[in-house]
Amino acid sequence: MEKIINPFSSKNVRAINDELQKKIDNALSVFMKMGRAYNINSDLLHDEVKNAKDLIAKDLDAILASPDEFSASFDAYGSAIKKFRDTTITGIDELDGASITYDGSNEELWSGAGGYSPDTATPLSDYYQSAFNDTLQLSLAMAEFVIKNKLSNSLLLSAGHLEAVSSDGSKSTTNRLSNDAHSVGGVVSTVLFSKYFEGFGYGINEFIDRVKGEGDYLIHLGSEFSRSAQSSGAGSDHGADSAVHTLISNKIKSNQILGEVTADSKEGSSYYGSWGKAADTISLKQVHSSICDLMGLDTNTYSFYEDPLVTHSGGTGESKYPASKLSTAIDKWWKK
Repeated sequence: MEKIINPFSSKNVRAINDELQKKIDNALSVFMKMGRAYNINSDLLHDEVKNAKDLIAKDLDAILASPDEFSASFDAYGSAIKKFRDTTITGIDELDGASITYDGSNEELWSGAGGYSPDTATPLSDYYQSAFNDTLQLSLAMAEFVIKNKLSNSLLLSAGHLEAVSSDGSKSTTNRLSNDAHSVGGVVSTVLFSKYFEGFGYGINEFIDRVKGEGDYLIHLGSEFSRSAQSSGAGSDHGADSAVHTLISNKIKSNQILGEVTADSKEGSSYYGSWGKAADTISLKQVHSSICDLMGLDTNTYSFYEDPLVTHSGGTGESKYPASKLSTAIDKWWKK
């Protein structure tokens, strides 16, 4: 991997010149060899790199000289994401009409996240009244800018963290809700991550509203693993046996959940019970093939060579797999 990274670490990498072209070509040859090793269509990869080189060489000054468009979308995403502060979710923001506050017992359930530590005097909701996610805000604004200016049609973005988790709204590296929340107790984790994902949802909805006029879209939300909650509620670990992939697209016409979860039946285990462990393995290639198929791309061209989980059958986005029990349960709850 160093052979790929090192050519681009030069101080001269920003200058479009012959030397840079040589470095890009050298890196390309390594990519092509890797592509052949992993059954990736190297010709397609070559075309993509050529397109990227053409884009780098293109004069973007005219676009970047007018920041108003970017600033407006950046502010819009900030306002959308922060809506989580003002909305109330029963059992998260309040319970039985009262704010959720540490009662002095079961401290392991209230172990700290970022700027929070067990606090009997201050409601937990006070700790996210000034919280924000500026990384997601920036990611979505950049994505909108790139798409609307026809610079690219595919981006990899960071979902960010919940920042400024503090009763006084202060921001520091210690006042961040990390997504790698090993020691965050069950109560605090449930509340703060619910608010994090609520803000995330507001941001994604705002993004879709602002770019849906550009054509078909597909958003893939994913991570390399899930979280395995301890049965004691004292924290969580890496959930290597689970990873949730969420696809949001105008090509999918109905909500669907595929796959089943299973429980750890070993009594005495730290993770006894159900935290979302996958009952059956779904290949990542199947997820990628599903994306290709939904967007009308040839899955074989991209060398995934596995059947998609969801097919773009007549524009309906129908699943080839039966809906999970969880999907049925959520549908019943949603209709209520």
